[in-house]
Amino acid sequence: TLIDLGEVKEGDMPIAAFEFKNTGKSPLMVRKLSAACSCIEVTSNKVLQPGESGEIKLRFNSRGRIGEFEKDAELICNDPNQAVTSLQIKGTVVREGAAEGN
Repeated sequence: TLIDLGEVKEGDMPIAAFEFKNTGKSPLMVRKLSAACSCIEVTSNKVLQPGESGEIKLRFNSRGRIGEFEKDAELICNDPNQAVTSLQIKGTVVREGAAEGN
């Protein structure tokens, strides 16, 4: 549940994709997706039928954010064994040209 985005140029909007699969016998419904920061946009399939796979995507807006970051998002679904799942992304935002050593 953690994806390291590595170095991100300021202003870029990388996407971290978390794959998940409905291994149950009933439809898996995403009830709520939320991020702890307005710099994160969270999207996902809303319903997965038994056996289907999907993705939860976290898009990070790095504009104005220089340095290391760790951001969280939360998925709430109807899975009786794991109704709440925390997702994390981390990395370092660098100024344009800094990643190449300029």
